[in-house]
Amino acid sequence: MNGGKHQLDFQRAEALYESNQLNPAKKILTAIIKQAPGEPAVLRLLGFIAGRQQDFFSAAKYLEQLMKLEPDFVEGWYYLGKSFYEIKKFEAAVRAFDAAILLYPQFFEALHDKGLALLSIHRIDDAILSFDAARVLNAASSELWTNLGMAYGKQRKFDREIACYDNALKLKPHNEIAYTYRGIALCENRQYAEAIEACNNILLRNPNCGEYVRGYLLLAKLMSADWNGLDHQISLLKNEVRADKKCVSPFIFLAVSDSPADQLRVAKNM
Repeated sequence: MNGGKHQLDFQRAEALYESNQLNPAKKILTAIIKQAPGEPAVLRLLGFIAGRQQDFFSAAKYLEQLMKLEPDFVEGWYYLGKSFYEIKKFEAAVRAFDAAILLYPQFFEALHDKGLALLSIHRIDDAILSFDAARVLNAASSELWTNLGMAYGKQRKFDREIACYDNALKLKPHNEIAYTYRGIALCENRQYAEAIEACNNILLRNPNCGEYVRGYLLLAKLMSADWNGLDHQISLLKNEVRADKKCVSPFIFLAVSDSPADQLRVAKNM
């Protein structure tokens, strides 16, 4: 870094960053970058600070400048990809993750997060390939199995989806996302008895879990002619609908409600 004062100021900023005093560190670094634009070490630290403060627009700005100067910096590409992902620039995120993977093909986090970005732009086959490549490197990630399950769900391959959630829950029994989506997948796969048990357990654990679980529970009960507690479930569902919660699809709700006002609420909340 050019200039003794800039070097000393940067060292102060580094020390502040390491002690989690992010705003004072950012103030020093911003002053340096005004006098010495394009200094890689300063851009790097500003990008990392912005990311830790969840200012992902600024993080992407600084890291994008940095990668033009340090194209072989693997972590820079990865954190640029994460920043793009958080601001919903998914195509740009995929390109950044690809750059990181090109430099370090065994980069589990980059392969996994690339899968998430691909999933967000509905490139499901590519997302599964990326998740599978990550799985080869680390099959002990409950989050990975959960996201792979979601990808199979989008392909309506429910047997595979359920198997992924089972793996996720073996690794992390309190993985609420996997637990919830497993119940939904059982219903989609017409395993209604298992779906009823799973959805009831989900709602016991978290009555406000959302994700249309109560609607799926109702569907499973109707499709399996399980009338036990059905009136109570319909009453709870109608209360959620009138509270403007996303809890049921219009098609399922038509079977239990003749209220045009409630049906309109359901349609608007889809």
